Amino acid sequence: SLIERDERVPVTLSVGAALLDGQEEGDQHTLVVRADQALYRAKNEGRNRSLLFSPNWEPSGEFTADGELRQTLE
Repeated sequence: SLIERDERVPVTLSVGAALLDGQEEGDQHTLVVRADQALYRAKNEGRNRSLLFSPNWEPSGEFTADGELRQTLE
């Protein structure tokens, strides 16, 4: 918690992380997208947690639409 004007303010932290294993293709953009997906999944699963991206996750419509939008704009 933080202390603001002599009052405690509760603070939570959600973290998303991603790794490439060296055998799969990827770059910085891939890592950022995967870490972002892990972050939003952590928030959706109750916040105040950390998750490591798993390539076995089923893509949600939110992420699929975002990916399609990026491809369209590129």
